[in-house]
Amino acid sequence: MPPPASASRTSDDDLFVLTMMGLFGFVAAAAAAAVLWDRVLAWALAHGLLVPAAAHPVVTVPNSAGAGADLPRSAIAAAVLLLILATVIGWIRALVRMRRLLR
Repeated sequence: MPPPASASRTSDDDLFVLTMMGLFGFVAAAAAAAVLWDRVLAWALAHGLLVPAAAHPVVTVPNSAGAGADLPRSAIAAAVLLLILATVIGWIRALVRMRRLLR
């Protein structure tokens, strides 16, 4: 026996609770990132992901005393971001295609 039609609908209270959970989750993640920012920057500098300010980076990271990425690191980061974007777009197109086939 299928569930009643009202069981599959979300109420305004449900949407409000989900919105508040998302907002509080974002604030908690931002606070954690702010606390760990110095440690993450030190780790990235120690492992060669970022270059120090003395190396004159092309792109600087905020609140890093001038540290950032030089041209090769910037190009690699742009390529990785484009690859992630293309993958996500491919997944979305596949999902849309599958939903159209199921109709």
